[in-house]
Amino acid sequence: MGVVEPIAMIEGWYYDDGGSRSIRFRDAAGVTRYACLLNEMEDGRHNLIFEDRELSEGGAEEKAFLELLERWANSQRVSTSGEADREAHLMLEELRRRDGRNFNQPTR
Repeated sequence: MGVVEPIAMIEGWYYDDGGSRSIRFRDAAGVTRYACLLNEMEDGRHNLIFEDRELSEGGAEEKAFLELLERWANSQRVSTSGEADREAHLMLEELRRRDGRNFNQPTR
């Protein structure tokens, strides 16, 4: 994925026409990254878009992104502060659910 950790959320938003969630974050190298978790698309897609690529649901890259968000969440001193953090936590919750993990389950 090429992301240098740690990451910091800088923007988050929600599309109310179907529930897709997007975040923009900055990595430790100063690179701004974008991710969108598609939901309720007309063609049935629920995939994760990272940068300009659509990742396969449940695939290795989606799991790598899930683990990135889990490390970010575990490093937070304050939970869900600001819209960007809120959307990132909600995206993490959905990715955990898709991966069969409990939202409140600690990471390994």
